[in-house]
Amino acid sequence: MSFAKSAEVVQPQGRKELHHSLIGVSRFPTTPGQCIQLLKRDDLWSLPANTQQDVLLAAKEFEQASLRPLLDVRRSGLAYNGFDCIQLTPMHGLSEKWQPVSAGSCERSERFRGFLWTKDSAHMDQIELDELHRKFCEHSGLKENDLSFSGDDSDDNLFARLVRGEIPQWRVWQDDNHIAFLTPFGNTPGYTVVVPRKHLSSDILGLDDGDFKQLMAATRKVVEIIKGAMGCKRVGMFFEGFEIDYAHVKLVPVLDGAHGSVAVEGPSDEYHKLYPGYLSTRLGPEADPQALEEIIYHLGPAPRAGATDVTA
Repeated sequence: MSFAKSAEVVQPQGRKELHHSLIGVSRFPTTPGQCIQLLKRDDLWSLPANTQQDVLLAAKEFEQASLRPLLDVRRSGLAYNGFDCIQLTPMHGLSEKWQPVSAGSCERSERFRGFLWTKDSAHMDQIELDELHRKFCEHSGLKENDLSFSGDDSDDNLFARLVRGEIPQWRVWQDDNHIAFLTPFGNTPGYTVVVPRKHLSSDILGLDDGDFKQLMAATRKVVEIIKGAMGCKRVGMFFEGFEIDYAHVKLVPVLDGAHGSVAVEGPSDEYHKLYPGYLSTRLGPEADPQALEEIIYHLGPAPRAGATDVTA
């Protein structure tokens, strides 16, 4: 059961009502100006494909038109908890020119912690990784890697080299425009990355709508493979982009606890004025009401035609 569904306090403040979600300011931010998109249905991936695209395009438009200019940030990250809550997290403190920002590592968890995050873990055991790769390929039907790259062969970006098959990898799915692979440094078994075959910016919410929609359609397919291979019902998603400057989506399975139960963690004390090098689906401490009202006041119009303001 989702904490966000069961607690009125997590409803976005100063919110805009869309056809399939509410979007507004988080009352429990982990960084200044964080916003929440709360789904009216308890799972992004169970929505019809077109509806899912509309939900994510609304988040993208809101970040571009309202959040980014209001807070004067270069980009925002996205964190979806696998249930009903999408967080739009402004990345404060970034330099004008892209530079990698990393965080410390964490222990790998075989079960859902109550939240998801993007911190790396130590390299997974080779035997375990190979077995996971086998299971994923059984579900995807992948037998031979297509190493075509839509770009210059001199591109030495890590993901460009991976697409071309120049470095070891555990590829689990591919189509004409995208590939997906298991990361050996995932903090959860089955942690999967989706990348395009062409070198696009790591600022996914800043991509043009065509590239964005293609990437999201590919991501949807990979989510179903993860569910089948890992035997899970839910999968979280992150847009971040500060380890490698190349568009990539991080997918994290929500692995059930005993008897198939899951519990989403409530508000925590996690709060960062600057981007700490990772994203998390955690809720932070309750925001100062005055600061909250100021952000709400300056928010622009709701994304998408037909959206209406809702009194919080």
